[in-house]
Amino acid sequence: MKMVGISLPGSNAEHLKRTLGALMLLAWCVMVYGIIMTAWSCFPDAAGAAPSAAHPVALRPLALVDPRAKCNDGSPYVFYMQPAVDLRKQDVWLVHLEGGGWCWDRASCLLRKRDRPSLTSSRKAPSELNGSRWQKGIFANDQPNWEWAGANKVYLPYCSSDAWMGSRAAGPETFGWGFHGQDILRAVVAQFTQGGRWSSVSRVLLSGCSAGARGLMANLGWIAEALPAGLQLMALLDSPLWMQLPSARGRMPLSEQTAAVLGLANATVLLSPECSALPGWPQGQWRCLFGEYRLPLLRTPYVLNAALYDAFQVMGYTGRWPNFTDSRHSDWTNEEAVWADGLCRQTLDTLRSLPGPGSPGPCTLFGGGCVTHCLTDGRRFWQQKVHGVSLGEAVHRSWIAGGKQIQRFLDTCPGGRHREAC
Repeated sequence: MKMVGISLPGSNAEHLKRTLGALMLLAWCVMVYGIIMTAWSCFPDAAGAAPSAAHPVALRPLALVDPRAKCNDGSPYVFYMQPAVDLRKQDVWLVHLEGGGWCWDRASCLLRKRDRPSLTSSRKAPSELNGSRWQKGIFANDQPNWEWAGANKVYLPYCSSDAWMGSRAAGPETFGWGFHGQDILRAVVAQFTQGGRWSSVSRVLLSGCSAGARGLMANLGWIAEALPAGLQLMALLDSPLWMQLPSARGRMPLSEQTAAVLGLANATVLLSPECSALPGWPQGQWRCLFGEYRLPLLRTPYVLNAALYDAFQVMGYTGRWPNFTDSRHSDWTNEEAVWADGLCRQTLDTLRSLPGPGSPGPCTLFGGGCVTHCLTDGRRFWQQKVHGVSLGEAVHRSWIAGGKQIQRFLDTCPGGRHREAC
């Protein structure tokens, strides 16, 4: 076959060479860009971590570790974990306990099952946790100087309705419900410590919100003893400080609820020896599980957030969330305002008195003058400030100080109806 050659004028040949050269350069740039972006996703910089979509917060089972780790309805407990996305923080852990109230008798528990079934069962637990909340609050990976950005994160969902305090199997006296919050925590700790799994861990932050914080407060003593020696441990207790105050409108006081849960959920094993010095002992054993009395006994370094007008306690008294005509003026009645101001003063006095005289555990105390409850899992963790310091910044300062200083960031009680909605 005869080959036919095509000749191009000199100017056209030179143009073709330049075009091919430009295309090759463009292809090379695309390849380099892909390599850089792949490396960036694997090795995040100091201020942020790889997107969580590439590192899902995945469901993990626990039933094989301890068969007692069950939800109220007997379904096996599950939790969620995101391994460290920053390779420099594989020895750093954040473990967070979910909150969500509790129940103390048949009527309140059946109401809870009807209105909040996800807090009593794991049967419909999603396989992964998604959403913007995993980029906010303590879970944020984009906050500068946040020690737990990109670290290992464990999220413990709440399905025992006992503030993580119970250890009682289902039976006729519990209307067929099991209360295993404490059993669940023991199984979680065992899963991470057995076989030396956490022997190389250097830093752990245990945190909890509301019922999660009250459960962490009550269990913190044995948890600290169960963890490997030598690691730096701190607790972040967000809104566990209940005050013993009268209730109204036929509502059951929080102190009586606590006494009822102590028996219903068999939480007596959490009554530490230090509690025997509390007033009214042993008839008042419930005080050992109550923030106003238990917090002064803690020995592990902690950061405490307690809103001076704690919304959970305010709602427990008034039965409703206050409406604000603007950012500072509420629609509380005079009676409600007097009660709320009493809560503020008693909370502030308690924060000023901590840590207790017999407690060697240093602490950081954060008390904003807002009507709010729990800051850890939202933007307010970084945005709501007391004297120019957010709760997130207070945690950072406490951690840098090594838990060796007492720090207080406390607002005052404004009185009247002038309180911020925040």
